Amino acid sequence: MDAKDGVCVVAVFLKVGKKENPEIAKIIAGLKHCTFKGKRHTMDNKVDILKLIPTSSDYYFYYGSLARPPCIECTVWIVYQDPIEISHGQLDAFNELQNHRPHHEGVKICNNYRPLCPVGSRKILFVKVPKKGCAC
Repeated sequence: MDAKDGVCVVAVFLKVGKKENPEIAKIIAGLKHCTFKGKRHTMDNKVDILKLIPTSSDYYFYYGSLARPPCIECTVWIVYQDPIEISHGQLDAFNELQNHRPHHEGVKICNNYRPLCPVGSRKILFVKVPKKGCAC
């Protein structure tokens, strides 16, 4: 990975449960102000991104590509093993997001992922973070 203009993606899985996630709630509160691509909004409440990291900080690490075409190999991926919890209502808020491109108004955003790509020669590392107080 030699790209000086590469990016790092930190991915956290979401699991639907009973508890509302306060940091996700702040993000959802700002969504209603960003209904069009390119529209900007300064959020009223700051999101503490460290509170979006699972309590078990174990993660997978690999060099890969962008998630959208042209899928350039310039991305460092950090994918946390454990999910964080969101409520059903919070999931519903994301499911209500709509596409506001010309000729697609009112169409919900869905299936916005690309097919899996072969791992090829990539090495995927699993990083186990020692628990606090552990003399590992």
